[in-house]
Amino acid sequence: MMMMTTTTTKTTGPEAAGDTTGPVSPANAALRLVTLPTMPMLGAAWLGAIIAGGTVAILMLVLSRGTDWVLGALIGAGVVAGTATLSLLALRPWQPKPLMKWPVLWVAASFLRLAVTVVATFLLYSATRFGTAGLVLAVVTAYVAVMAGETRMYANSMRRYAPNGVGAVGPEGASTKDEE
Repeated sequence: MMMMTTTTTKTTGPEAAGDTTGPVSPANAALRLVTLPTMPMLGAAWLGAIIAGGTVAILMLVLSRGTDWVLGALIGAGVVAGTATLSLLALRPWQPKPLMKWPVLWVAASFLRLAVTVVATFLLYSATRFGTAGLVLAVVTAYVAVMAGETRMYANSMRRYAPNGVGAVGPEGASTKDEE
């Protein structure tokens, strides 16, 4: 008796939309199954949090604040890096999803990150006696740095999957390609 096994693979790129010959048309671009670059997004988030937290910690040292202010800055950056990691894992960017689903999911994950960051920072502030300015300044700067880095990675990924001529915006906000 012979056993037959079959394997299924999910394709990303033009093949997922049935177009293997060239650029994807705007009509079927939204249906393409794509993934986001998980490790670059995670790396950008951690790098942004580390640089921001280190900068604020050095600033606290230069301003001759106590070690609790420096420690508060480092822990605040760690909270942001941790929440960025959790929101990225909740997003599951390694699983292929339709291109048009990613913007909604990414905004939801960003909101999750914001909510968890605020709650974790409040709990940390309430439970300990770290320097308030160091903690809050590190959380704010690290959050902005994480969002900037992750947004850059997300935008580059989405731009890579966009069909030619779609999404280009001119100087006045009008499309550079005339619609007929």
